Amino acid sequence: MKKYILVFVSLVLLYACDERGILENSNDVSYIYFTKNATNDSTSTSFFFYPEGDISVPVAMNLSGRMFDEDCSFKLEVVKEETTLDAANYDISEDFVFHKDRVADTIYITFKNSEILSSEIRRVVFRIADSEKYSQGDTPFRTAVISISDIASRPEWWNEDEWVIWANLGEFTIKKFELLIEANGGIPEITLDDSDVIRRCALTLKRYLEKYGPFIDENGDTKIYALWDQTVKGSPPKPFLNGNLYTKEEINKVLHSESERYDFRSRDRSGHGTHVASICAGINGVAPEAELIVVKLGDTREQGFPRTTQLMTALQYVINEASQAGRPVAVNISYGHNYGDHRGNSLLERFISQIAQQWKCTICIGTGNEGNSGKHKQGKLIKEEQKILLDIAPFEQNLNLQIWKDFVDELRIQLESPSGISYEIMHMEIRSSLYTMVIQHRTM
Repeated sequence: MKKYILVFVSLVLLYACDERGILENSNDVSYIYFTKNATNDSTSTSFFFYPEGDISVPVAMNLSGRMFDEDCSFKLEVVKEETTLDAANYDISEDFVFHKDRVADTIYITFKNSEILSSEIRRVVFRIADSEKYSQGDTPFRTAVISISDIASRPEWWNEDEWVIWANLGEFTIKKFELLIEANGGIPEITLDDSDVIRRCALTLKRYLEKYGPFIDENGDTKIYALWDQTVKGSPPKPFLNGNLYTKEEINKVLHSESERYDFRSRDRSGHGTHVASICAGINGVAPEAELIVVKLGDTREQGFPRTTQLMTALQYVINEASQAGRPVAVNISYGHNYGDHRGNSLLERFISQIAQQWKCTICIGTGNEGNSGKHKQGKLIKEEQKILLDIAPFEQNLNLQIWKDFVDELRIQLESPSGISYEIMHMEIRSSLYTMVIQHRTM
């Protein structure tokens, strides 16, 4: 027990507090050292952030033991065997100052740019020169490492250990940082303590991406996993025979090249597919983290609508891609209508039912834009005449009407306009179970 008491007392005697409340060393020695541990922590900066001229890099210093009663000048020495930066690119010729009555201070080292820094990261290692006015601190804190380049590198404030930064910006990438600069109109002046500024810059970046690219991620890369354009001649995905396949790598190449953007042949000329895809997987979509497999339906010939077989091959391609990637897929077909007898017996309906069982997939199909309004009329006809009211807007130029009946039944159909003009159906052309009506005008 006495042994421990003696040790404790000796520790108490080693230090004493003066009237300023600062812990001082009783042997009256001042220890100067760098704040960062050189074995695992260094300072990195780039002329990319400061394109106007030289850089003054701050280096944090600490003092323990006796405080200085007056400003203390000191010099730095270069550890040449660990330094890769040419001496012409930095200046430590002048004395540095640790100011009196301080336990922490900051010095600034000036760096000059050079051509080599545009392609390489160079470093310089400093140590505090010996002096009778002070002693050096522990070994890991006696040297400082500064890495410098003219390359876009992670700024110190983009520290992934800070929750605010992680929540707002995520992992650092060069492209994401370039987009942040572009969105904010220049390199933001940010320190580690500027959490509000970081949040504001992150929100500005998000709004920028929403405005200029709902299908690019925060790194400026496409969210499209693959694009099969059936209307463009080229190299289709195997085993299909028409169209052209654009891979994610090819799309990114176009995105990052101004010259190649104008040569990209795939276009969404109606805008409907882009609008729907934005709702599904855009930045503010239902599944913003999802990637997109896009198929543009049709062929190289001018025609009104794609064929059923083109939709079927598109479905098969999407399921194949998802299966090969080992990822589940939700297929959106915003290309529906209220036609058909809704019995699930058509070629397309049977195909979708079968393909939905091949992989981990969910297939969602639109049924028109009518909402919950009634689009069907059904009944049982015996002998009497039955009238059905159809609401048609003045701007409608086409009327598509399907009548579904049992095969053996015979009907006579007549359309009458509000003005009293009647149109009698003269005959019907049978296409499978779908009847195409041929109408002849008759004045009653």
